[in-house]
Amino acid sequence: MLGRKGKSNAPAGPKQAAPDGNPWDRSTLDQIGGGDRINIQVTHLEIRRRFGGRPDRALEDGALEVIGTGFLAHVGQHVYVELTFGAVQDHLGVAVFDYQLGEKYKGGNVHVPLLHVILNDRDGSIVAALREGMRDVLLSGETVLAVRCWCSFPRGWADANDIRCPITGFNIWSNLVSPRIPEWQRPMGENNLSDIPDATKLRAYQDR
Repeated sequence: MLGRKGKSNAPAGPKQAAPDGNPWDRSTLDQIGGGDRINIQVTHLEIRRRFGGRPDRALEDGALEVIGTGFLAHVGQHVYVELTFGAVQDHLGVAVFDYQLGEKYKGGNVHVPLLHVILNDRDGSIVAALREGMRDVLLSGETVLAVRCWCSFPRGWADANDIRCPITGFNIWSNLVSPRIPEWQRPMGENNLSDIPDATKLRAYQDR
C-alpha cells in the first residue's frame, strides 16, 4: 500500500531552475527511471460536465472531462502532477516530463517541475474508479488518493529533448472506513493496539 491516513510525502520547497529554464534535477529523473513505477498523491479532482453547446460549436450534451492534480511521492523535488485523459497509441497512457513557468515562491518566481499523465479511458472505467477512490479517502478522513503508474523507461529516455515514457498500467488505492473508529479496530498492519480496551486479551509471547 502506498500510504496511510493521507500522510503527505511532499518534499520541501522548489529548487532553482537550470540555466535553460528546466527545473528537473537529474537526480530526480534518475530516481524515477531507476524503477518501474511512478507513485502519485492525488489531491484534487476537477469534474467538468457540459450540456447543450455554444452556438458556433457542436452539441456536447453529457460530455465529461476530469482533470486530476497532485504531486509525486518519495522524490527529492516538489513535482506537480496533472492527470488527464486522451488518445494514446499503443499504450495505456504516457507520462510527459514538463515544467510550469513563473510560479510564485517566497516573493519571487520559480519554474516548477510538472508531470503530465495522459491516460486512455475508452469506457470511462478509470474516471469512475478515480472518482470513487477520491470519495472514499475524503469520507474516511484522509487527504490524498494514492495512485501508481507502471512505466517503461527505455535506455537514454532522460536525455531526450522531449522527455516522456509509456505507461503500461495504472493502480488506485483507497480505504473506505469511518474516521471515528479506534486504532485497534483498523486492519492488521495499520492498527495500533495501545488503545485496546482489554489488554488481557493480548499476549506478548506465545508459550513454547
